[in-house]
Amino acid sequence: MELLKEIKRSAIIALWFVVLTFPIMVIRVNTIRNTVTWRFDRLLLIAIGGFVGSFVWNYIQARQHQSGSRPATAGAVADPVAVDVSAIAPAIDHAPIDETGRETWLDRLLARVNLTRESFRERRFAVPATIALIGFAIAFPFINSLYQTNVMVSALIYVILALGLNIVIGLGGMLHLGYAAFYAVGAYTYGLLNYHFGVSFWVALPIGAGLSTIFGILLAIPVLRLRGDYLAIVTLGFGEIIRIVLMNWQELSMGPSGVRGIARPGFFGMQMNLAQTMRYTYFICLALVVLTIFIVHRLENSRIGRQWVAMGEDDVAARAMGVNTVNAKMAAFAIGAFWAGMAGVIFA
Repeated sequence: MELLKEIKRSAIIALWFVVLTFPIMVIRVNTIRNTVTWRFDRLLLIAIGGFVGSFVWNYIQARQHQSGSRPATAGAVADPVAVDVSAIAPAIDHAPIDETGRETWLDRLLARVNLTRESFRERRFAVPATIALIGFAIAFPFINSLYQTNVMVSALIYVILALGLNIVIGLGGMLHLGYAAFYAVGAYTYGLLNYHFGVSFWVALPIGAGLSTIFGILLAIPVLRLRGDYLAIVTLGFGEIIRIVLMNWQELSMGPSGVRGIARPGFFGMQMNLAQTMRYTYFICLALVVLTIFIVHRLENSRIGRQWVAMGEDDVAARAMGVNTVNAKMAAFAIGAFWAGMAGVIFA
C-alpha cells in the first residue's frame, strides 16, 4: 500500500509539472513567421523525468526519516552520553581503520566538516543529486531553444529580485511595496550610461547596483519610524514616483519608448551572435543567483541577520534587547536595493 501511495503521489506531481512547464517546453512561437510549433513529444520526457525525480526524492526523504527515528537502546536512555555513543556505534564498528589503529583519511575529512559516518551515509544521495542538478543547469542553454533560454534568464533575474526582497520583507519584516523602483534604477542606469557615454555592461553593473543602494538609503531615512501599513503606503508611493518620472521625463528616460540599442554583455572583446550572447547572459545570471544565495544565507546567520529576524518578530522587543533598529533597517534597505539594481542592469 505504501508503494502504491508513493507511485500515485509521484504521478500527481509529474502531472502538475507537465501542466506548469507546458507553455515553455511544448509551445514554440516564431514571431518572425507568425507561426506556433507544438512539440508534444517533449511531454512524455517531462512526465517521466518528473515522476522519477519525485519518486527518488520521496524515497530519500523516507530513508532519512527512518534513520532519524531509530529507537535508542535500553541502556542508553538514562545517560545522554550513552545515547550519543549508541547512535554512532554502527558507524564506528564499520569504520575502515588500518592495522595500526589510526583513523583513515575519510574519518579526518568527516571530522573537519563535523559529520559522523552515519550522517555521511544518510546524505550520500545529496552528492549525486547536486551533481545532476549542476549538470542540468550547465547543459540547459545547449539542449534547449533560444526562446526557452530567454525565459530561463528572466526566471533567474526574478530569483535574484526575490532573494533581495526577502532581506527586507522575509527577514526584516518590513512590508516594502516599492521594491521594483530599485530594479528600474539599475536598468535605466545601464541604459542611459550606455546610450549617452558607451559604458559597457561590466562597468555599469557595479554602478547600477551602487546607485540603487543610494536610493535605498534615501528611502530608508524617512521611513525609519514607520511600521506596518504606513510603511507599505510610503514605499508604494516611492515606487509610483519613480515610475511616473521615468514615463514622463522624455529628455532623460525617453518616455514610454524606452532606451533602445543597449549593448549586450561582452567577453574580452569577442564577437558573439544572438544565441551565444543569450547563453552567456544565462551563465551570468546563474552565477549571480548562486552568489546571491550564498551571501543571503551568510547574512541570515550573521549578527545583522539575527537583528533583522528579531526586528521582524517584534520591533519594540528588539529595541528593548539592545538591537539598533535604525542601522538594521538602513542595512536591510541598502542591501536589498543593491541586488535589485544588479538585476535591473542585467534586465536592461
